[in-house]
Amino acid sequence: SPDLPEVAPPRIVKIGEAFAWQPRILVRDMRGLPVPGRKIMAFANPDSAWPIMGPSAITPNYDRRGQKVVELNCPESELSDNGGIARFTCLGVKSSNVDHV
Repeated sequence: SPDLPEVAPPRIVKIGEAFAWQPRILVRDMRGLPVPGRKIMAFANPDSAWPIMGPSAITPNYDRRGQKVVELNCPESELSDNGGIARFTCLGVKSSNVDHV
């Protein structure tokens, strides 16, 4: 089965536009063999700094930002091919309440 190089996520995205480079995911079974016919779902990670924990959680502060919310365009890949490669075709950020994702 093919080895795909690790690729860093895009550093700059435009809201409402597909990423210039679309991800490819190699789907393998437990034996390392390619798995055809599977879709991959992309998602945005929730904000790991929310909810606030520790001593600062009990300190009144009305200038805290809320949970990061990101909605993706086309979060579902095409079916993986016979080599186990699932390709995204139009993945991007549809909307966000933050300037970083």
